[in-house]
Amino acid sequence: MSNLKIYITIPGSMETSGGIGRQMGYLMDALREHHPDLEIVTLDTRGSGSVLKSPYYLFKAIRQIQNNGDAHSILHVNLASYASTLRKYFLIRAAKNAGIPVIIHLHGGGFQTFYHRCPSWIQQRIRDMFEQATMVVVLGQVWRDFVTQTLGISTERVHIIYNAVPPPIPAPKSDLVRHNKDEVRLLFLGRLNNQKGVRDLLQALGSRQVQRLNWHLTLAGDGRKKPYLRMAEELNIDHYVDMPGWLDQAGVNRALRNSHVLVLPSYVENLPICILEAMAHGMPVITTTVGAIPEVIRQNVEGLLISPGDVEGLAGALMTVIEDKPLRMRLGTAAQDRYQELFSIHKCSADFYNLYRHIAINCA
Repeated sequence: MSNLKIYITIPGSMETSGGIGRQMGYLMDALREHHPDLEIVTLDTRGSGSVLKSPYYLFKAIRQIQNNGDAHSILHVNLASYASTLRKYFLIRAAKNAGIPVIIHLHGGGFQTFYHRCPSWIQQRIRDMFEQATMVVVLGQVWRDFVTQTLGISTERVHIIYNAVPPPIPAPKSDLVRHNKDEVRLLFLGRLNNQKGVRDLLQALGSRQVQRLNWHLTLAGDGRKKPYLRMAEELNIDHYVDMPGWLDQAGVNRALRNSHVLVLPSYVENLPICILEAMAHGMPVITTTVGAIPEVIRQNVEGLLISPGDVEGLAGALMTVIEDKPLRMRLGTAAQDRYQELFSIHKCSADFYNLYRHIAINCA
């Protein structure tokens, strides 16, 4: 079987490109370990600094495709909204002109909203871009429906491959504190902003019925901390909340090991990596019914689902998991079982490997 060169796009470095960077890092590590017949090449289409430098990185990526791509190459494009779409439009055109097959891997949780807000002529360009793709990979049925019904891509060219994460790294004994304390440790992982539901989370925790319970919250992520620190002080819960800022992967793993429940009350998501990481660690999840999340977390099976913006419902869900340890344990066990069944990185990498090989055979 001949070697394949897979060009995978990332928006900046692995550490600074958020969930896409983490997911692609996991995937590339697994592909390199289990499928040595693939040559994995990363293409940075944005850069880690100012967005003003992104044209330089895009031009560099296009030149790399034009100069080094060949009949044994595939371009794996990770696509989000707005500027990401513009950059990938030009990159995909360059790849098609060079005769290189393209996979569009749709990530952006707000992509449907972005598309519908675009003028009709930009919508047409987006549809043209998707039409140029050999295959489209989406993160759930809700996104498959969008790509087939709204963008008009035939169903046989749209594949669902869920995000995935590796199994947890065994923790040192000094780290294993999660089930040895009465205090229920809640964890939020993501950018600190209202779209991620941080304000709703603090309001729910500041409610009279939740505030009296024994809990501690870690809000981990980049973004503006001061408004939320001030809000926690006004709600008189600042002594129970810490905000360590952005965490590297080792810090994320440590936070997961030392927490009981992941809480992600977002308004917009696709399929968040942090939910899968929590499931891998055997943690129940409180989250919202947006994107592909309801395909992953089932109500009262792996976690508790609420509508975005439902602060009262969020407070009720928090009360339930804080007060009911047997429920937490049952949900966490079910979450880990579901992770092992559907969301292991080994399964994800095997699915992508088979897709790459399928494209190589059919485009030869």
